[in-house]
Amino acid sequence: MTTSEKQEIERLAEALAQVTGESPVEVLLSALDEEDLERRRRLADGFRIKQELERRLRTALETAQARSPRASDQTLRVTRLRRFLEKEVWPSIPPSLRGTTISKAEREEILGYGPEGV
Repeated sequence: MTTSEKQEIERLAEALAQVTGESPVEVLLSALDEEDLERRRRLADGFRIKQELERRLRTALETAQARSPRASDQTLRVTRLRRFLEKEVWPSIPPSLRGTTISKAEREEILGYGPEGV
């Protein structure tokens, strides 16, 4: 960074400090915090984009495999079912419930088992 760039940063920090009532150091620290936050947001967005790209590539591969002359009807059905689950069912499940399983007592209640059996 050149001396003129440093002087420009100092001038801007002092001008902003006068407007906000903060010290020039506080203004610079705040700007750095905001820049760090924005950098973290960009990284998170990049990670989400990477995940979405991987998901789409997996789906394209599964579809290509399913359309292959060697693919069985079962492979095609599994691919279609997985796509339906990914697009329609799983997004509707609250995040707090994803990846959890139900207890034995809950399973038995669903099946209609009571203390004395069915």
